[in-house]
Amino acid sequence: MTDRDKQPSGLEEDQKQFVRETWESFSHGFPTEESCWHFLINRMRELDLLRCHYCNCCDIAIDQELRTYRCLSCRGRSWLTSGTIFHRVRKLRAWLAAIWLFEHGAILSSNWFSTLAGIAQSSSLKIFHSIFQVLDSTTSTATADMISLPSLLFQPIFTKRSLMTPRSGHPADEEKSEREENRKQSKTTAAFQDTPQCSEDEGEGEASFTPEEQTRLGALADSNSSQSILEQALTNDEVMVMELLKSAPMNFDELLENTGLDFPSLNFIIINLEMAGHVISIPGGKIKRLETEENTNRLNPLSIPKDLSEELRKENVEEALAGSLDANLLRLLSTARLNFIMLIKTYFQGISRKYLALYLALRNYLNQVAQTAETKAPWSGKQGQSTILDLCLLSRTKPILNTRDFVTDLLTKFHLPADSIQKTGTA
Repeated sequence: MTDRDKQPSGLEEDQKQFVRETWESFSHGFPTEESCWHFLINRMRELDLLRCHYCNCCDIAIDQELRTYRCLSCRGRSWLTSGTIFHRVRKLRAWLAAIWLFEHGAILSSNWFSTLAGIAQSSSLKIFHSIFQVLDSTTSTATADMISLPSLLFQPIFTKRSLMTPRSGHPADEEKSEREENRKQSKTTAAFQDTPQCSEDEGEGEASFTPEEQTRLGALADSNSSQSILEQALTNDEVMVMELLKSAPMNFDELLENTGLDFPSLNFIIINLEMAGHVISIPGGKIKRLETEENTNRLNPLSIPKDLSEELRKENVEEALAGSLDANLLRLLSTARLNFIMLIKTYFQGISRKYLALYLALRNYLNQVAQTAETKAPWSGKQGQSTILDLCLLSRTKPILNTRDFVTDLLTKFHLPADSIQKTGTA
C-alpha cells in the first residue's frame, strides 16, 4: 500500500500537500536515527536534564550507542531518557517526526503516519496517544482558559471501538456504559455514607448527570445557537442525503458520488444529521438512517433527556445561566465544539470515547499556542521554549499512564480564549 493510499480521502489536496512538505522538511533535517539522538541529547543539555539520576551530578559520560550514560562521580549507569515517554524507544526518529508534524500544525491519521515513518499502525497510534497524554497532563492544569464539558456532547465522533466498548455494542454505547458505572459507584458511596438515594422510579437504563453537567447541557440546549442545530428544519441537501439512505446504509464515498456535493459540505451535513439524531455511523464506515422509533429510543448526543429538560425549565434556566455561561460564550462554545467534531471526522474519521481527552488535548494545546502573542519558531533550541518536545522531555515529573489504562473522564477540559470566558463555575 502506497503513501497516497493511506491518506484520508476527505482531505483537501492543499492539506495533503502541507503534510508531505512538513514531512520532507523533517526528513531533510533528521535523516537518520543517530541524528535524532544527537539532537535530543543537545536539547536535554539546554534544558539541564543531563544529570545523574542517582546523585544529580552533571558530570556524566554518554555511552557510544547514545542510549545510556555513566556518572563520573558515583559510577552509576542509567538510561538517558529514563522517566520520559522516550524511555527505551527503539525508533526515536518516528517519535520526533510525530512531534515535528504536530508542532508545525500538520495533522494526520495514525494510519498515514505509519506509512511515512515505516512503522506498524499500532505503534503509530501508541506514539500519538503518548504525546497527546503529555499535552493532556499539561493543559489540564491551565484552567484559566478551560471550561469543563460533558463528553456526551462529542458523541457523534465516537465511531471506533476500544477496550471500554460494551461487547456487541456500538462505540457510542461506551458513553452510556461509563455513566451507568459511574452512577452505580455513586449509589454505593451514597449508601455507605447513609445519604439520600435516587428516587425508585428512576429508570435503570437512563443516563445520570452531575449538577454541573446538567447546567452545561441545559445551557447548550436552551441557547439559540444550539437550538439552531437541534431543531432546525432540514435543508434541501439534508433531505437529499436522507432520501439516499432510505434504501440502505452508504459509506461516505458513495454519498459523495450520489449527491455531487464537495467533501466539506457533505461532512457538515452528516455531522448535523448525527447531532440531530437522524443518522448514525455504523461499523464498516457506513452511515445509517434512523427511523422514527430508533430516533426516539436513542439518546441524542446534544439533546437533554425529557425529564431533565423539564426539571431545568422548572428551575428557571436563565437565572442559572447568569452565574454560569452567558449567551456570547454559548455561541462561541457551540461553534468551537462543532469545528472540533468536523476536524476529527476529517482527519481521523472518528475516535473512541476512551481517548477523547487525548485528542482534545492536542486541540487545546494548538489553540493555546495560536493565542500566544509572541509566536516562537518550533525547534529553535532556545532554552525555556515550551514546545511539545520540551514537554515530553519534562514529562518525568508528570504521571503518564500506559495508553491502555487511559480513560476520558465524564467531564473533559475544553479550551476557549480567556477574554471570551465570563463568570463560570469551572474557569
